[in-house]
Amino acid sequence: MNESLQNYIYTGKMPSEEREKEWSRFHVAILMESDERFFERDNDDTKERIERKIRYKVEYLNLNPSQSLLLFENKSGDFRLIAEQIYTYLRRVFGIRIYYAISRYFEDIESLPAIFRQLENQMALRHTAPEEQVFDSDEQDLKGAIEEVQDSQILTRINEDVRVKNIAGLWHHFNLLAGKYRGSNRFSAMYVKFVFSSVLQELSDHLEHPDDPTLERDAAEEVEKIYRCTTLPDIIDVVEDNVRYFETCQELFKQKVSPHVQEIIDYIRRRSSERLELSRLSAISGLKPADLCYMFQCETGKHPFAYLHQVRLEKADRAMHSEMKGAEQAAREAGFKSTEYFLRTYGVYYS
Repeated sequence: MNESLQNYIYTGKMPSEEREKEWSRFHVAILMESDERFFERDNDDTKERIERKIRYKVEYLNLNPSQSLLLFENKSGDFRLIAEQIYTYLRRVFGIRIYYAISRYFEDIESLPAIFRQLENQMALRHTAPEEQVFDSDEQDLKGAIEEVQDSQILTRINEDVRVKNIAGLWHHFNLLAGKYRGSNRFSAMYVKFVFSSVLQELSDHLEHPDDPTLERDAAEEVEKIYRCTTLPDIIDVVEDNVRYFETCQELFKQKVSPHVQEIIDYIRRRSSERLELSRLSAISGLKPADLCYMFQCETGKHPFAYLHQVRLEKADRAMHSEMKGAEQAAREAGFKSTEYFLRTYGVYYS
């Protein structure tokens, strides 16, 4: 089917009524483009990776070594969020930069050739806005989009709350997201599960794991719980329980950390982009350098500079994926002196 569908996109010639009926299930398209001939790689492998990440079945068309097209059957959802999730995942796995252009919603497949030309025009904007990765349709008329707030906006706030351990903000934005879906049947169950599993993944990535083995949780199992849910309240209950677990673990972590170490943690988070010397950290804590390193290692499991490195990686990751900055700018602003070193250690940390 891929070859005949691809030919239709370029020529506008419908091969048969049977094909027209079959293809009419598609309603949104995302054009992907890379400068690195990324799409020469195994098509099936890329398709499977994307589907595994977003938990959606997609039609994947490899148009040429630099471009691929994703076609979605969904009639509702925040497709900018989906594009950003794919961007983040492929960036972490392959270390490459891919650009995304999102179509408007289309009701009939006869619109697809014109839609594709619009996507190519949208994609051309990347040459005038090189720091952007995702380009929306000017019409912005995707069905199901909530005018007052998009999922991607709420999730950006949630991600920030999780990373800086702002528990009050986390509960506020989680309740905002949950409230958006309570009593609504305009979104597909799979899309809702995708949105809330994104919250679970962020919680898991930044969890301060408790020492008590009875409190340990398997992050993958928690995500699977969502996909086994059959009702929206059940989905929200699973995530709400994990937000509460995140809050509990954060409180336990604070209890086991001494005031000296907590002061250094707070200082490193505030000044992570600056050059930090052990002598300065020692003076702030009032401990000798050796004593500080020993206490910090015992209470956090990391050397102070290993913790600093982690904070810088997370800050750069946030800049690239929430603020859509390029790797060089993100690395520099996070405190890395070498972009090459940053990319190498980033790939190891997020592998």
